[in-house]
Amino acid sequence: MIIYKYVVPKLLEILQNSKIRFSQISALNDPYEVKSNMVLYKQEGVETICELMGQVEQFNGVSLEEKQKVATRVMDAACAEIETSLEKILILSLTLRNNNFLMWSHYADSHAGFAIGFDMKHPFFNDGALFKTSRLLPVKYSKNRVKLPKFEMPNPDFYTNPNPTEPPLENFTLDFYLDLLRTKSEDWRYEEEFRIFTETDPAWFSGKQIRELDLYLFDFPKDAVKEIVFGNQMPFAARLEIAKIIEKDYPDCLLYEAALADDSFNLRILPFIPNEGALPS
Repeated sequence: MIIYKYVVPKLLEILQNSKIRFSQISALNDPYEVKSNMVLYKQEGVETICELMGQVEQFNGVSLEEKQKVATRVMDAACAEIETSLEKILILSLTLRNNNFLMWSHYADSHAGFAIGFDMKHPFFNDGALFKTSRLLPVKYSKNRVKLPKFEMPNPDFYTNPNPTEPPLENFTLDFYLDLLRTKSEDWRYEEEFRIFTETDPAWFSGKQIRELDLYLFDFPKDAVKEIVFGNQMPFAARLEIAKIIEKDYPDCLLYEAALADDSFNLRILPFIPNEGALPS
């Protein structure tokens, strides 16, 4: 089975260098990306800490206002730790369909770009130990944001420490983070998205920045690339340039092009024939 990455035409270097970007969460186009209900989590945490303080002898006589101040410091540290841990995450987003009209419009320069088709069964998408990534995981679409685990206070030192530096995040499991990282609004269901995750690593830093964010490029195996699909609006000369790269470096890859359907709003994916371009050069 093939999974696709839609890209703009100027990113020809992906194929030239066999490197693809894993993006920071802040670089993605959904403002709700990886946003859980932190307000509710903080509120519940403050209430829990204040309740537990009431059971500790040394807090006898301490006002509720003072308890809330201590509890708020603890929860601020916990929330900051969650956000810091998520800042280290990098994401590669892909999709199941090569004929998604909106995906071509939104991610491939209004049909002037191309889509790279990868083999989903390749170890690159399944052997996290070898490639230092997660396995390929489907995005879950929901009407509700992910709820953080119920706040727990495992360390009694937090009752008295006015400047906590190690927030109590023991109940934040890997499954929770994976759930958070791959849950999006129902509005995005049309994308049929899959994701791979990894963490920032200096070895993958390109030395460049995009919109003030470090650019991380990850090597992918050439034999994982099985298809290239040219957008309907991609100039014929640009298609030929890519075709030359594919012929030279990607022997297992087939070339296709998107064409408008005759009687519907669908896209047809047809074999690319170099001397019969869908568009004039």
